[in-house]
Formats: sequence, structure tokens, C-alpha cells
Amino acid sequence: MKRVLILCVVVLLTRMAVAQIVEDSVRPSRPWRAAAEVIGINAFVHCYDRFIAREDFAKTTLHSIRDNFKRGFVWDNDNFNTNMFAHPYHGNLYFSAARSNGMNFWQSYPYALGGSLMWEFFGENTPPSINDLFATSIGGAAIGETTYRISSIVLDDSKRGWQRVWREVLGGVVNPVRLINRLITGDAWRVRSTKHRYHDFDVIPLDFEISAGARYLAEKGSFEHGDFNPYVNLLFHYGDPLGEVNEPYDFFSAEATFGFSNRQPLVNAIHLVGQLWDTPILSNQKIQMNFGFYQHFNFYNSEAIRKEKDIIPYRIGETASVGAGFVYRIPQICRKVSLEQRLFLNGIILGGSLSDHYHVQERDYSLGSGFSAKLHTFMEFGRYGRLSLFADIYKLYTWKGYDEELVAKLDNLDYINAQGDAGSTTLIVLNPRLQLNITRHLLLDLYGSYFYRRSIYRDHDDVSMKTFELRAGLTYNL
Repeated sequence: MKRVLILCVVVLLTRMAVAQIVEDSVRPSRPWRAAAEVIGINAFVHCYDRFIAREDFAKTTLHSIRDNFKRGFVWDNDNFNTNMFAHPYHGNLYFSAARSNGMNFWQSYPYALGGSLMWEFFGENTPPSINDLFATSIGGAAIGETTYRISSIVLDDSKRGWQRVWREVLGGVVNPVRLINRLITGDAWRVRSTKHRYHDFDVIPLDFEISAGARYLAEKGSFEHGDFNPYVNLLFHYGDPLGEVNEPYDFFSAEATFGFSNRQPLVNAIHLVGQLWDTPILSNQKIQMNFGFYQHFNFYNSEAIRKEKDIIPYRIGETASVGAGFVYRIPQICRKVSLEQRLFLNGIILGGSLSDHYHVQERDYSLGSGFSAKLHTFMEFGRYGRLSLFADIYKLYTWKGYDEELVAKLDNLDYINAQGDAGSTTLIVLNPRLQLNITRHLLLDLYGSYFYRRSIYRDHDDVSMKTFELRAGLTYNL
């Protein structure tokens, strides 16, 4: 009888604990609220563009909406930053509206697609853009899931006072739509069980580092003309690529580089790779190997270094890209030396590269589709430091070129409907990086980049360009 009573008490306590965990961790799905928020995001941005910024493209009418449905999709002529970064970030807001209302990754994706379709047909009086649809939905999902996961790291409903405030504010900076939903539901100030967090550090490890220093960007592969400026680099590794992945983005790597110069863009580069699914192939004490599918987002941007010379060092976009990947790790090659390599082969649904001839409205680059291959190597040397080498190759095909005679006859260049210069472009990027330990958390950071572009044009002479970038600074590893 005593044993039965003890067993009943244990079962009761276990059920109470499980109920508390479910109460603390499970959030109800609110699909209609998410849809209303997507509409609200578009309405807010449209009203800002129309009534405050007074942008011409926002002056929509029933006539312009009817024309959008009648004429259909075209390739637009927005600038590189808008098409390759701003539109994916806008899509991240749609995605986050669903994600922060209880939907998972796959359930949230249609909201990014639906929000983009709504904006293209109703938000602007210019023709709906096919490249915006890909960039906003697919690229938006990559940024949206990344920002959702990062915001989960700092949120903790068991905290109070100023510690709770700064966590909510920081989470809101990373993912604004999630903060809005937490304010709506009251989660932003509701105190739950002790130890309640939105991220399990024991299951999914984290590695974050911030680097700062000086950067030199060469104009055309020499020290004769270049730009010196300070930079800040943020690198975030979430999860283990060889760990047990249950959901998309249980492993991802995110990197952003900011340059502080009046000649160069603030956002110099963004790199994301997120694991969608994987399975182990080989696992023993000497080697571990996994195969999986990954989503990629890459953005390299620069501006002309000299105003009198319209020479732009590089522009590369891989906005919508998915493919297969192999990851293997050798924990010990020799004493205190480990090796990890990641090999990716991706199909690029939408990418962009600098053009030597296509200069229409705000666009000086060609859009295209193709493939990319990446080999990322990491070596750890115990207490001495680490070495990494990224070797990426992109192949983009631009099949829908433009007719110069036809362009000259057009009254409205919005309807040129061209991807750029017909042809193909090969892009090669090499990024070696050496980090030497100074203290446990502080490292000397030496970084280089080599960029090579080979453009083969149907209607023009072929062009080859190369340049490089050097960085030196300090890294603080958290």
C-alpha cells in the first residue's frame, strides 16, 4: 500500500511538472492574427511611403491595381541593396508574423509568399516584380527564422525588473514583429516559472563572436587605389552541424559585416546557411559525417572608391538558394589539432552580379539563376588559435536580355522586363582567416578576401575583373 501511494505521488508530481513545461513552452497557433499582421505590415509601409516619404510608386489607384493584374510579372530595375537585401528583410517581417504567432518554419513560409504577392499587386503602381517575389519569400524565410532563433536566446519569462526590460528590448531589435506580438499577448511582462527560457543551451550550443578593426578594399586588385575604413563583424554559430537536428535551423551560421565609410555601404556583407534536414552517414571516434539539405543567403556589396572612376569592386547576391551538403569532422588529426569541412552544392533560384553594360534606372547588375559550390574548412590548434578557409564559386545565367533598340522606344522603362545582359557570369570568392589567441576570449584577427568575376556576354565583349580586401583587428569570443 505504501509503495502504491509513493508511486501515485511520483506520477502526480511528474504530470504536474509536464503540465508546467507544456504551459510554459507551448504557444497556441494564431493563423488569422498572423494574416491580419501581414496585411497590417503592408498597410503601414504603404502609408509611410505614400503620405510621409511621398514616393511616386506608392500612389496606387484602382486603375494601377487593374493594370498590375492585366500585365503580370516583370523583372524590375531597383538597386542592388533594395532587391538583394531590403526585400528579403521585408519578407522576414511577414515570416515573423506567423512564426511569433505559433506557426513552425514550414507553416510560416506561405505568409512570406502571401505578403509579397499582396504588396506586388496592391502596394505599388509599378508592375509586379518576379525577382521580388523570390527574394521576399525565400530570402525572407532565411532571415526570419534566423532572427526568430536569435531573439529566443535572450528572452526569459522568469526575469523581472531592468533585466527583463533589456531582454525584451534586445529581442525586439532582432525581431520587431515578435516584440509587437509579445506586447499584444502580454508575454512581454508576464512572469512564468523560474528557469523558463525560450532556448535550451544544453541541447543547442551557441558560439558568438564580435570583431572590429581596419579594412582595406582595393579598387581593381592593387594597392594603388583603395579605401581604408573601420569595420565590425558579427559571427554567430547556432547549434552543431553534426548534432541531432529535429527542426529546420536547429543548426545555422550567420555572419554580418558593417563598414564605416562615407564611400562604402554600411552593410557590406551578410551570410546565412541554415540546415533544413540532415542524417548521419558515419560516426565513430575518428570521424563524424552527415548529409543534409541547406538553405543559403549571401550578400556582398561595395560602391565605387573614386567618384571620377565608376569602378565598383564587387556585387554578389545569392538571395534564394537551396541544396545538398556534406559535413565531416575529425576531432583529432594530431595532438590538439581538429578539422571540420563543409561542402555545399546549391541550386540558385535568384542571384545577382555586377554588370558592365546594363545600366537602366537604378540597376547596374544582372539577375539570374544557376548554381553554387562552397567548401568551408575549419582547423583548431588548441590554445594557439584557429584557421578557416572559405572557397565559394557561383555560376549565374541571365537568359532574358534586353534589346537596346526596343528600350529606346519605351516610354516607361518599368516595362523593359529584362534580367540584364544576356550571358553568364562566374564568380569566385576566397576568404582565408587566421585567428590567434591572446587571452581566453580575445584573439588577433587577420582576414583576407579575393574576388574574381568572369562575365561572358551575348552582345558584348567578355570581361574579367579581380580585386581583394584585407582586414586586421581583434575578436572577442563569447
